[in-house]
Order: sequence, then C-alpha cells, then structure tokens
Amino acid sequence: MAEDKAFETALALIIGKEIAKALTEIGIKVEIPPIEIPGLEVATEPLLLYVSVTSANEEYEKALPDGTKKIYAQTSDATAFRVAWEKGHVGPSLQPLLHIPANGWYYADDIKVTGKTLYFACPTAGKTIEIEVWT
Repeated sequence: MAEDKAFETALALIIGKEIAKALTEIGIKVEIPPIEIPGLEVATEPLLLYVSVTSANEEYEKALPDGTKKIYAQTSDATAFRVAWEKGHVGPSLQPLLHIPANGWYYADDIKVTGKTLYFACPTAGKTIEIEVWT
C-alpha cells in the first residue's frame, strides 16, 4: 500500500511539473514545492570512476563508494565488455555475469550498496571503463 501511495505521489509530481512548465511558457509563473516521498532516497552526489583494462579477458575491479544508489558504466570507445558483482567471473566469462554489447552500457538504479565491488573485463586490450556513480 505504501508503494501505491508513493507511486501516486510521484505521478502527481510529474504531471504537476509538466503543467507548471506549460503555464510558464505562456507567461504564468508557477512554482511547485519539493515533495518528499516516504522511503525514496534521491541520489545527489555524482562521482566519475575509471578502470583501465590493459589485457584482454582479464578481470579488473572497482570498489563502489558506500551508499551508491545508481551506476552507469560503458567503455570509452563503446566496445563490448563484461560486468559482474562476483570475483572470478568476467575474465573467464562464467555465470553470473552480464555481457554488455558494443554501443551498450550497464545501468543499475534504485539500489543502495555498501562494501561492494564491480568486476569488469573486455574481449580486447587497451580499453577504459567509464563509471558514473551516484550516492
């Protein structure tokens, strides 16, 4: 039930912002006060991290900051890569892991992790994994 109320509140906020935007465009200034949704923690602090993949099919790791709520990851040149939450999986390509295709990116949202590490590998050497983390 709390989830239903949070969804209704979020939907009303989105609709309200769209109406306020439309009214502002015709010269009527409207301000919508911030609304807190119980149980929703908004990510506010971005951090950019990088992983240099010097060898093909070798595992590289990056510790995530405590309280991470969102993660976006891609290679700097949009090549394919692999990502896992467990050590020893991406190098030899063993489940569980995710295969991110060329021009793809990894995304995790609505999470809250502490003491976690992500593991990466690429099928080709000399790549850089770019990671945007929000806490």
